[in-house]
Amino acid sequence: MNHQPAAVQSTGRPALRRRLAGNGLRLLLLLEAATFAAAAAIHFGALVDGYGHRDAGTAETVITIVLLAGLALTWTKPPWPRRAAIGAQAFALLGVLVGLFTIAIGVGPRTIPDIAYHLVILAVLMAGLALAAPSGTPWLQSRQGGADTAADRPAVGEGGSEPRQPGP
Repeated sequence: MNHQPAAVQSTGRPALRRRLAGNGLRLLLLLEAATFAAAAAIHFGALVDGYGHRDAGTAETVITIVLLAGLALTWTKPPWPRRAAIGAQAFALLGVLVGLFTIAIGVGPRTIPDIAYHLVILAVLMAGLALAAPSGTPWLQSRQGGADTAADRPAVGEGGSEPRQPGP
């Protein structure tokens, strides 16, 4: 008698690992979006006084929207879930780098909490990108070299066990 969960019985352990990784990525996208929303609220003066910076709040609001859109797309059919997660986090990472640059040149807010947030969320976004592309960096490898690409791997939330055919 087999007492394994149905997901393990029908699709095997790799499918279960993909499903767990997909849910972890969704949770990470949600947490990232929540932190950017909180940062925007702080910069708009809604949560804490003394840290107002309208431009930073606007940028963080845009990043929040992009991360939430990426999260929503993780429930679509492959290959869009993984692409959306990578694209949303890459956009957020670019925004953080711009924020760090504005801090460095004295245009953006230069408080210790703001600098700390930028450094922490930078690390979190890099980890999220690594989670979204677990097979390394296939976008740096040519298809002719036989390396797999994001389009060839199962996407976040993909429950099927059949390998996907490479695109044209």
